[in-house]
Amino acid sequence: MFVLLLAVSLVCASVPAFGDAPDASSASLDSCTTISTPGRYVLASDVRTETAESCIDIRADDVTLDGRGHVIDGRKTDRRSVGNSGNTGLSVRDARNVTVRNLTATDWEVGVGFAGTTDGTLRDVRVVDNDLSGVRLADATGTDLTNVTATTNVNPQRRPFPGPSESAGIFVADSTDTRVLDANLSRNVAGFASVRSTGSVVVDSVGQSNEVGFLLGGTNGTVRGGVAAGNNVAFFADNASASTFARSFAISNRVGFGVENSTNATVADVNASSGLLGVSVVESRRTTLDNATTTDELVGVNFLDSTDATVTDSTVTGSGFVGVGLVGTSRARISNTTVARSAGNASIPGATSSGFYLNDSAARLRDVTATKNENWTVFAERGSSLDARNVSLDGTRLSFSGRNVALDSTDRPEAPPNRAPVGRSFVVSGTSSDSTLDLRVGYDPRAVAAAGVNETTLRLWRYDGDWSRVADSRVVRDDSAVTASLSRTDRSVVTALGERNATEPASGRYSDRYGIVASSSAE
Repeated sequence: MFVLLLAVSLVCASVPAFGDAPDASSASLDSCTTISTPGRYVLASDVRTETAESCIDIRADDVTLDGRGHVIDGRKTDRRSVGNSGNTGLSVRDARNVTVRNLTATDWEVGVGFAGTTDGTLRDVRVVDNDLSGVRLADATGTDLTNVTATTNVNPQRRPFPGPSESAGIFVADSTDTRVLDANLSRNVAGFASVRSTGSVVVDSVGQSNEVGFLLGGTNGTVRGGVAAGNNVAFFADNASASTFARSFAISNRVGFGVENSTNATVADVNASSGLLGVSVVESRRTTLDNATTTDELVGVNFLDSTDATVTDSTVTGSGFVGVGLVGTSRARISNTTVARSAGNASIPGATSSGFYLNDSAARLRDVTATKNENWTVFAERGSSLDARNVSLDGTRLSFSGRNVALDSTDRPEAPPNRAPVGRSFVVSGTSSDSTLDLRVGYDPRAVAAAGVNETTLRLWRYDGDWSRVADSRVVRDDSAVTASLSRTDRSVVTALGERNATEPASGRYSDRYGIVASSSAE
């Protein structure tokens, strides 16, 4: 169970009264009651009770209740106890087209509850200091909640302590088509939680200092335009199908975006920064991460025991340990993604700092950029395999496929006599006795000319204290690339070298399929 974060305080402004006097057609309420007739009602004053099971109980269709800024108070005086345990401040049951607005519910088990309702509306409502949930929907269809503030709706002394799928500022269970707009959710177990529900949508809402900011379970849930800060987990899809987090920001949370035991989740146009895990996917299938940015996380993106993950058009920078990690994950596809400045200044037992880390995993990389990762760019171990094409590694384009191998750019040793280097050097190391690597390194023909070598003589060479040519290396001039299969993957430096004093000039061709941008003179 997550650790509840209750340390940050938040002062909530009171809701102003709505109008100076009740409308002539509205019935005035000043005590706990049951509404069983359609019509318009207003609260004339604050209502306080220590005994009522439900203070305001609405059991009729077509009811509008305007609280005029007043409070429905369960009068719980000792925060360590559960006042009015099991009760609800305002309850709407088995009714259609009920609107509740402009009031505060506090010191109840549940502040406001809708059960068995259709087309309910909750607007400009505060739910504060309730023991389990601020707003609770059960078996409700088509409920709209706008401008709801839910703060500290959990009793820290409650035993057993509820989890985020049981307690929330706004809790939705077994419901359909719930819509939440402009909610402010702080210091609850979950800010918003939807479980066993379909079509829950949360838009332009804020979750702060909750255990979980926004929790989606069930089917087709969406959080769009959300901001979550200081939560244990900011955005979380758990036991969900087709959940979406979009255009949302996670700032200084332990986990920014989490997906667990879910299928077909989408995390798109999001930003996670300054936490431990930017995006964490656990035991899930067909998760899509699109146009995501993680900054200054310990691990930018991590997939654990998952299948068919897709990462596209994303940027992972400043990770303290790993940029993108895959553990026990198969058929991962990563494309058009940049991983940069993974620092490697932190230690996690059983793993190695790198831009891309694979453990018992398989991945396909396409059009990926990796730059300034301090330790390894790629580290694959324990049965991991990679198929990478058109990867830019610190400015050099290369393609490779292999198993249990580590790869990074490195400083170049002094070349052997009558040989000149073209492009960067790479350090290659096997991570097991059965490591393999097929490598294709691109070059710029202009760099060949600048180095004064014969293009036809380019080969991959290995340096492990002495230089030796990789046995099956060859040049593919049409693609401006040098290829080789490295049967030995003991740690060594690999570089493209050509013979000096060229008798044949370089072709002058340039291939942006495998070519490098920087010439050798910039090395």
